[in-house]
Amino acid sequence: MANAMTTAEAVAWVSLEAQVTSQPCLDAAEVEHLVRRARRADAERRSPSDAAWVPTFDLAWAVWQAWKAKAGKAVTMVDVMADGAQVAKSQVVKHCLAMAAEAARSVGGASVLVTDHRAMTSTDDLADAADDAVAGLNIPGSIPGVTYP
Repeated sequence: MANAMTTAEAVAWVSLEAQVTSQPCLDAAEVEHLVRRARRADAERRSPSDAAWVPTFDLAWAVWQAWKAKAGKAVTMVDVMADGAQVAKSQVVKHCLAMAAEAARSVGGASVLVTDHRAMTSTDDLADAADDAVAGLNIPGSIPGVTYP
């Protein structure tokens, strides 16, 4: 679903929904990049390159991408054990991927995602792929066949 609003409003909305200030963080440039990529044709079907385009964004898509980006950053985190206490930072990856799966359920339209060499064209396919990713910690868009522990 595309929403008409200013770019600043879209950035603020995605930042809030994707909790970009919580670890692993996304900086302003990363969020702005996602919002630029989430531009869609407006209600009058004018493309973002049209001078008369009314700023319109697929916010669900941007939030989905933000959570995937956070999961990508979290992959580098390692579990730590000190003084008998364990901090399982790998749980951050699982959480980010679970949030990405939830956001994927909101993505609409005729988006096409290619992951594991499969093309998906429906919201159900996107959600299924995200659920598969959470189950096996295989991050869509990463190296095919590689599962992260």
